[in-house]
Amino acid sequence: MKRQEPDYPGLVDLHDRVAARPNIAAYLASKRRIPFNEYGIFRHYPELDG
Repeated sequence: MKRQEPDYPGLVDLHDRVAARPNIAAYLASKRRIPFNEYGIFRHYPELDG
């Protein structure tokens, strides 16, 4: 992506502005955030089990 960033300054700016929003920034800094992986997008949230 670093090679592509100069070609898409608007997208990079949007990414940075979204990441800076207070609730999103708090999530990105939290322990709830899992690292990127290529093995699936689903995770388990025990607090949501009924």
